[in-house]
Amino acid sequence: MKYLHSNLKFLREKSGYSIQEMARVLSIKNRSTYYAWERGDANPNLESIMKIAKTFDVSLEELLKKDLSVKRKVKQSLSDSLYEIEIVPRKAAAGYSVYFDDPEWSDQHIKKMSIPFKPPIGEVRAFPIEGDSMEPTVSDGSYVVAVKLLDLNEVKDGNNYIVVTKDDGILFKRFFKKDANLINLLSDNPRVPPREIKKQDILEIWRFYMALEPGK
Repeated sequence: MKYLHSNLKFLREKSGYSIQEMARVLSIKNRSTYYAWERGDANPNLESIMKIAKTFDVSLEELLKKDLSVKRKVKQSLSDSLYEIEIVPRKAAAGYSVYFDDPEWSDQHIKKMSIPFKPPIGEVRAFPIEGDSMEPTVSDGSYVVAVKLLDLNEVKDGNNYIVVTKDDGILFKRFFKKDANLINLLSDNPRVPPREIKKQDILEIWRFYMALEPGK
């Protein structure tokens, strides 16, 4: 188990998961258990090790005996594999907040795009970005690849999220909880004023994973 603990942290971070989310994926009741595995304070049992290997699509030997951070860097630079994710086309973005939970609308309007890297675990979708409110972090015309969160409590203040709202549609902002009911959404562009929304007006929230810049 020479590399187990460091591999657990590497794989989790590469997949864009928090410790709490990882514990949920592996059906671990206490998030501190997974944290202890990463630190090397405890070892998972065989059943958990097998589940971890399956979750991250690695062999037991790789998980236990190889430094995956080195292997994955080499593999990524050499691989020409393409992976499909869902994409919200620009023309469909305006209607997304109205029909986001309508399977028939989604089948007609949500498309697929190929990316040259393996996406993080979970429901992944690419959203169009319009305007300069998040520059220089993300420029106008980009697509933001994001992972859907099922629980608003998983959101961390100061991080970037795609926020789907009832009245304002798809927003990409920095998220800050003002109080139990209000959310402050901040832009990285200092010229754009902050926006305040009610927690109850959030339809979906997606954690930022990466941006696909125009022409790339």
